[in-house]
This record gives sequence, C-alpha cells and structure tokens, in this order.
Amino acid sequence: MDRITVIRKSQSAFISGIIGCIPVLGLGSAIYALVCRAKIRRQYHDWNPAEYYLKQGALLGWFGVLLSVLAIVVLGYCIANSLIG
Repeated sequence: MDRITVIRKSQSAFISGIIGCIPVLGLGSAIYALVCRAKIRRQYHDWNPAEYYLKQGALLGWFGVLLSVLAIVVLGYCIANSLIG
C-alpha cells in the first residue's frame, strides 16, 4: 500500500466515523471506519501523515457502534414495554 492510498483511506475512515455517529443508520459506516483502521495498521508500517484522521475515525467509529447498540436496546425496551403494558 503506497502513502497516497494510506492518506486517502485515513480520510475515508474519518468521514465514515463521522457518518457512523448517526444511531442505527450509520452502523455500517462506523464498522467500515474500524475495518479501515485495522487494514491500514496491518498493511502499512511506515509513517502515516494522516494518522490523526485515522485515530479520530476509529474513535468515532467505536462511538457510533456503541450509540447504535444503545439505541437498539432502548428501542427494543420501549417496544417490549408497550406490548406488555
């Protein structure tokens, strides 16, 4: 993987992480940001000038995944509570 590809993928991970912060709808983008970070860290061992974007994209991706899981749990609780009561 060359440096230009690494920079573009790092920026793509950052944008995907931002989109991933949308609960439930952004879950795919959040997972993409995490997968993108894992691929870059596994395949590229030189200095990454866009490392900041890669790290922030992964953090936003984790936040998006957790936010989506929380939204699904709350939604499931509300639906179950409305069916019971």
